[in-house]
Order: sequence, then structure tokens, then C-alpha cells
Amino acid sequence: MSPSAPVRADMVVVGSGPNGLAAALLCARAGRSVVVLEAEDTVGGGCRTLPMDGMPGDLGTELMVDPCSAVHPMAGASPFFLGFDLSAHGVELVTPPVQLAHALPGRDAIVVPSAPGPGSLADGLGSDAEARAWSRLMGPLATRTHDVVAAALSDQRSVPPVAATAALGVAFARAHPRGALGDPLGPDGRTLLSGISAHAITPLSSPAATGVGLVLGSLLHSPRGWALPVGGSGALTAALSDALREAGGEIRTGFRVGSLAQVDARDVVFNTSWSPRPRRRSPGARGRSPTRRSAARPPRSIWCSPARCRGAMRAWPEPAPCTSVGIPRRSRRRSGRSRRVVTRTGRWCSFRNRG
Repeated sequence: MSPSAPVRADMVVVGSGPNGLAAALLCARAGRSVVVLEAEDTVGGGCRTLPMDGMPGDLGTELMVDPCSAVHPMAGASPFFLGFDLSAHGVELVTPPVQLAHALPGRDAIVVPSAPGPGSLADGLGSDAEARAWSRLMGPLATRTHDVVAAALSDQRSVPPVAATAALGVAFARAHPRGALGDPLGPDGRTLLSGISAHAITPLSSPAATGVGLVLGSLLHSPRGWALPVGGSGALTAALSDALREAGGEIRTGFRVGSLAQVDARDVVFNTSWSPRPRRRSPGARGRSPTRRSAARPPRSIWCSPARCRGAMRAWPEPAPCTSVGIPRRSRRRSGRSRRVVTRTGRWCSFRNRG
């Protein structure tokens, strides 16, 4: 294949992080030809393990670090990884004696041990009252952590576990900073939940941050807790990469995708949340985009960030106003070459090309 020829496959995944590798593996096992394209020289995205640079002597070649994520609560709790069975692929997850520590100025850190019972939580949170308040909030979630994760990650195509959904809703109503039920936690408990919620990378007052805080907070009480993969985060993506190749998939590193013209696939999976916010186009605008792809039809579906749906489709003529709904469905061929953008949050936007 010449360097300028597009990559051809049933499905092309741009980026080899754990989400991209998981999507590629599921499709490869379903019998589709899959190619994963990674701009870096190694796979993993934010889930990789690399030598520590800049250390004196030989320490830099011997010390391995995780440049991004290091602790993986979802590796032992997500429905995908439960079905994948990491241990069968040579990955060992261990729970450290201290799952997390929240450092604070001028006082002891807030600490959550590997077995956060009432007594140990009282030591970590500073008082029995703080531990009781935390247990009242997290207790209903902690007894059904796998169902809570399944409810939080539901793709809305089936009814999530009812008891877990109800428990999650009650906890959300109590824990949200702008809730009307008052703060159920003490100062240390609220600080701990805020630190956990910050993993959502959204304002702490947002519903997403509260949801992430509750799900990850409940996993502190699960059997695996906030697990560490032995050998570093790269062990997770290495196992996924090996399984993908065994299933017939292909991974190409050092391949940066700058345009959809570089791929020729029925489905393209990528995440555009890192890109600048696209310029909005008027829904009533006429005429063709100056960057229209003329040689090949657009991919049938794209998975991307919801806020970037319109920008992802701007290379094709005149997208109509998008309509977001809660239930993703398989694309159907219709007149007008309708294409569907499937987002990471389970919503889709339908675009109709009139050109």
C-alpha cells in the first residue's frame, strides 16, 4: 500500500487507548476486519508504562512509570473487563494497603485503607462521626458495586439494574453540591468526595462530577477496590493488544490521522474531545463545504465527543440540525444519504447530506 493510499477495513479505530482497543476487539471477535491507528510509537494512549527519563545513572532505564493513569478501579469492575477476564490474559490486579490519600495543608492526610470498615475509616477520616456519615451515603452503593457500575455505564438499550439505579439516584440527590437535601457528609467526607469527583475533569458542581464521585467512591468498598495492575498500566493495554491481534485485528503505530480522507472504512471510531471547538455553521446555510470529500463516501458512523459532532461532520455538505436522543440504534439506509454520529455518552446525532 502506498503512503498516500487510504487505510481500508470494515472498521478503523483512531487511537489505541483502552476504549479504542476494547471497541476494536469486540468488532474483531464479531468477524469484522479492524485496523487501529496510533500516532505514537507505542500503544496505550493515557494507559501506558514508560521508562522514567532524566534520572541519574541507570535508574532511568530501570524505573518504569505510568505517565497518566496508574490506578484503575474500573479494570476490576467494568462489564467489559469482567467479560474479558484480565487474569486469563496474564494481568494481575492488586489492592494497595492504602487505596488513596488526600493531602491537606497543616494537618494529616485523609486516608482510605484497602479494607475501609467503620473503624479504619474513622482513623482515615479523623472521627467516628465522619466515618458514619460516609458509610450512610456509600453503604447502599457499596453492597452492589458491580450493579452500580453497570447502571452508570448503561447504553440505555436495556433496563439497568433497578435496585442499583434507585440507590444511585438517592445518593446523587443527597450528595450533589446544589441538592436540596443538605450536605450528608462532614467536612472531611465532603473533601474526600470532591477529590474523587475531580476525576471527571468537569466543574465539581456539575452532575457528571457527582456521578463519577459516587461510582468511584463506591468502588473503594468493592473486593478489588482501587486496583493497581502489576507491571504498570501498560499491562492492561498490552493484554488488549495481544487479544486484538489474536482475533485478527491490526495495530499500526506511528500513524497520525489528520483527515478522514486517510481512511476508507464503513465505520470510523475516534474521539475529538481534544480538538478546538469547531466553528458553528448556520442550520440554514446552503452550498457545499470547501473541504468536502469528493473521492469516497463518508463513513456510515463515527463515535466522538457530543460537543464535537457537528465539527466532525463539517467535511461533508450541509449537515442539517442535529437531534440528540437517548437510545442509540443501528444506522439504517435512507434516501438522502443519512449518516449517524454515535457519541461516547450513548447519544447520537443524525445528519442528512443533501449534496
